[in-house]
Amino acid sequence: MKAFIISTVALTLILFLAVFNSIFIYNVTNSLIEDAQGLSIDNNSVSEYAERWEDLQPLIKISSSHKETHRIDEVIGVLKAKTEHQISSGFEEEKSLLIEYLIQIQEDEKVTFDSII
Repeated sequence: MKAFIISTVALTLILFLAVFNSIFIYNVTNSLIEDAQGLSIDNNSVSEYAERWEDLQPLIKISSSHKETHRIDEVIGVLKAKTEHQISSGFEEEKSLLIEYLIQIQEDEKVTFDSII
């Protein structure tokens, strides 16, 4: 009976942590997506966004693929360079890539039956 109770508690804890992680990642990435949509080459919004990403990145890397976070690092670097040198060509495309990678993290961290198996 003890083993059953312990395993039930462990399973409940694991499910709670999985759901909490999914909600946390969704909320953080959703906020980053909303902020990314407002990025502009004309102000220092990209620098502020990069600082925010640097603060949140360690928390996201705990559960997300490092491939996506590395891609986001690269895109933010390109956006910063375009902003610093006032290069508008390709800015919107890079911004779209950033949003796409953030959406991919959201999709990967959803709690679904397929992700449990």
